[in-house]
Amino acid sequence: MSFLGKFTFNETALPSGAVEESYNIVQWIFDYNHGHFKDHNNKIMIEDGLENYSGNDVAGYMQSQNDAEYIRLLKDKKTILNDVAEDGQTDKYEGQLEFIGLVQSRIKYLYRTNNRKLPVVPVEKRKTKQDQFLESFDMLYNNPNSTEQAVREVLYNYDIYPNPPALMAYVRDQRDLTKEEIRQHPAFHFTGRQGRSSN
Repeated sequence: MSFLGKFTFNETALPSGAVEESYNIVQWIFDYNHGHFKDHNNKIMIEDGLENYSGNDVAGYMQSQNDAEYIRLLKDKKTILNDVAEDGQTDKYEGQLEFIGLVQSRIKYLYRTNNRKLPVVPVEKRKTKQDQFLESFDMLYNNPNSTEQAVREVLYNYDIYPNPPALMAYVRDQRDLTKEEIRQHPAFHFTGRQGRSSN
């Protein structure tokens, strides 16, 4: 979903009556709409939505969808706060934060009246140097158009990776590759030789 795209939250589910375990989910849809998100009474506009759902765990489905949307909302808020820290406060950022605050207040009310715990953005585990190196290796090795210069600048950058040869040994182990197999890629032909670019 795009940054500050529409946010859709499930409010309640009503049996559709047509088929057993079939529901109509009533939804609230919040749209930033390029800064036009309030009505003439200065209240946030909420569109009504309806989704058909068939299954036996409509409550679980609704909750997982709401949690995902709320986390997306929090991530967008963090992005805007980072922009403010970098660029300073502007009318645009102020409007975006106001929109998010208004949506949050409605959704917090929804969660609290249903005795639900508000979700939080999961903490991303920091990547180790080995993981970063492996990810960069995969990107370069799997691209037939990678160049030797790119490999030298990214993987054999001693300012970033103090011991690229040891990390290449880790890569070979993780990807079950030999030195010869790696050197078959034109961008990696220089690896495995004597000197600072050996592995």
